[in-house]
Amino acid sequence: MKKTIRSIISVLLILSVIFTCLALPAGAAEPNKAEEPNTYGSYYEKIYNEGYTPLSTEKALATLGKVNDAFECILGIRIINDEKIKTTVTGCISDMFDEIKETSNGIIDCRLITDSLPQTNGLAKKITKLFSLDPAKVSKTFKDKADEYYKQGNSAMGSIFLFFGAYMHIYEEFTLYSEPNKNNPNIQDVLFKITYEDGTSEIFHPGIKYNTETGILYSSGGKGIMGVGFDYDANNQTLYASVNAWQREYGFMLFYDILCYTTNLLDFTTKRIKFTYDDKEWMFQIWKGRYFVVPGVETGIYTRPIGSKGTFYNCASDDEMLVMSVELYHGEKQLVKREPELHWWITGFKISDKAYLPESLTVKGTIEMRDEEMAVLFVAAAEKEGIEASRDGVLVSYEWDNGLPFQIGDYFKK
Repeated sequence: MKKTIRSIISVLLILSVIFTCLALPAGAAEPNKAEEPNTYGSYYEKIYNEGYTPLSTEKALATLGKVNDAFECILGIRIINDEKIKTTVTGCISDMFDEIKETSNGIIDCRLITDSLPQTNGLAKKITKLFSLDPAKVSKTFKDKADEYYKQGNSAMGSIFLFFGAYMHIYEEFTLYSEPNKNNPNIQDVLFKITYEDGTSEIFHPGIKYNTETGILYSSGGKGIMGVGFDYDANNQTLYASVNAWQREYGFMLFYDILCYTTNLLDFTTKRIKFTYDDKEWMFQIWKGRYFVVPGVETGIYTRPIGSKGTFYNCASDDEMLVMSVELYHGEKQLVKREPELHWWITGFKISDKAYLPESLTVKGTIEMRDEEMAVLFVAAAEKEGIEASRDGVLVSYEWDNGLPFQIGDYFKK
């Protein structure tokens, strides 16, 4: 029993190391020793005015390596396989990887991430060997089942069985590349090729497309790249939420912000603008801060029936969406600019070589309200929250240039 308890404590300690090391604190900067501030106040002032260098991909991977060593030392196992998957990236995706690395001054190194993917097919090899199975036949069984689910409209289960079909075939190499779309020369289709241990290969069409005219990398399904809810503007190097992002199905509640904030992978501050209109409780929530290693901004629209209890709101329906724009600044430097768009959750996360304290960022935005009554209600509610707001007919403009750290109690303010 004592041995079990010691093992559990060891695992918890290691996990705490992971979250501590991979967290991206405001003190992640590495200033010149000769110019390094010698008091908390002067250090805070420096990073408030200049921003700071967040944890780089290289250092994050090095930390994971040390965590792996710690697991081996304490528990006798390595949780991450040292053997890497052979991965090749070409075409427009390769160009984006290079541009992201250059813009972020090496902070975000996508190619290093793909080159560091651990080989995970050991279990598949053991299963097929133990039960004398033919990997190709096992793979076909899974893929046939995946096709059944896709025909039924169950894409989630279809994707799961498709993944296991590829996994049980025992993959050896991944290749990510692009080729011109047959129907539109301005569109590049992104393809994914898997080469298996038996020498065969298979090409997958994940539905990712790149528009060479607009610079937008997007999903043909409208739910974001690979269904994660976000598309990418390569020209402006900005990640942003798609209208039909999966997050829309789950509404919003206090728990979401708490979960994100307590991991320390996000460092944000937020404001909620609440009022009653058209027999509904409306909430416009604004966020600004650091999202993993990049600065970002969000404005979301949420509604619920009058008299609802708790913190849960529904994401705005198609009928409730409004035309919104948003910009994010650090001082005079514009970090994010999202043009007016009919949306329920307008966002922008900018590739950068700096991260910034949330309170040092300024959000500017516009929202085209349904009518002047709604515009008047928004302006009054925004000013009550310390946000400068004005209107020109139904078009409201707002600006929020400061903010205290995340406060749970704010969620319960009426």
